[in-house]
Amino acid sequence: MRTRLYPLGLCAALLACKGRKPAAESAAASAAPDSPVAAAAAAPQPLRADTVAPFPTVLTRLDSAAGLPVVRLQGQPFRVETARRIDLTRPLPPGEPAPESGLADSLSRAWGYGYDAEYTIRLLDAAGRARFVTTLRKPDFAEAIGATAVAGYASNAPTLLAYLPGFRALAFEVSFFMEGTDDVASALLLLDAGTGRVQLVVPYERWDDADGANALTPDGRALLTGTDLLRADGRRISLLRPGQQVAGTRWLNAHTLLVAYVGAYDRQGNRRPLRGPNAHLLNLDGRELGAFRLDGLEAEVGYMLRDEYLAQTQTYYLYDADNRTLRLFPRAQPLQYRTLPLAKLPRFAPPQRPAEVRFTVYTTGGLPPVFFVDTGSGAVRYRQPVAVP
Repeated sequence: MRTRLYPLGLCAALLACKGRKPAAESAAASAAPDSPVAAAAAAPQPLRADTVAPFPTVLTRLDSAAGLPVVRLQGQPFRVETARRIDLTRPLPPGEPAPESGLADSLSRAWGYGYDAEYTIRLLDAAGRARFVTTLRKPDFAEAIGATAVAGYASNAPTLLAYLPGFRALAFEVSFFMEGTDDVASALLLLDAGTGRVQLVVPYERWDDADGANALTPDGRALLTGTDLLRADGRRISLLRPGQQVAGTRWLNAHTLLVAYVGAYDRQGNRRPLRGPNAHLLNLDGRELGAFRLDGLEAEVGYMLRDEYLAQTQTYYLYDADNRTLRLFPRAQPLQYRTLPLAKLPRFAPPQRPAEVRFTVYTTGGLPPVFFVDTGSGAVRYRQPVAVP
């Protein structure tokens, strides 16, 4: 699954640099007008690729007070307090005897393996009064995570991800895990911000699962995860299909999404072959608008879409590493996408042109190609790095 990094505030660095001439500018100014240094400084420099997607993730940076995250509802600040308590009086599944004494029992009691747990979420006003208190238990997450994992795994207190104004909901992640392993699954919990009522509990992320978008439309009225399309009007559209497993999801624009699939595993642990188109373009009602074949989705763990969005061209670029093709989806008209085989693309020959931006996509089993896109014409060149023995 993709991990996105977000820029931190740069005010201090900018203030420190204010009034100070950059070293490159000083060198150019001190050089003779016809010197190589001056010529290089005066030459147009290649643009930087603006790859910040216009689809904000559900994870946001939150303020805090007294060690608790803070959200603003109707202009008023509220602190969000969460807790988890292991309930050793309630073995899971219900009716099962408590674990035997010894080391296994000690670990179970410490982490909650095989036991129920109680999750408490409080929304506190500035005076510390609770606007609401919501309590859930492990079985409340069984439909999203699976009864076996919920019963047998440890868990943490809910983590506040964001306040979603379009949904009028507080979004939390509740994780279930096996300590000391990478086996982690989490649920997305939406609570009504006014009453604390549970709006929805759905799968959120799993360590070996889809490369999910987990992103909102710019108007905040629809949320796309790795398994579901959630709408602020309360409608939930499942992206799961019989015999298939979601490999990745992306917004292409505010009305169109991409969902890619691979074949699911059978009971013997073998992946079923998935023939024909496996990447589907859908609208906000879940209706299919188009489909094509997309391979090369496997990553070291789970699956990954090899993709990038360029703000300069308002285009989403999707690379198929197996078939060596690049698909271009214009944000304004994603159904009018183009498929470019790398074999027919011009090879990059230095220098990089001033109007070109460069980007690459992560791949497995070899060095990825580097793409050069002309921000004026949209033309694409590429370079294939060669590993040095």
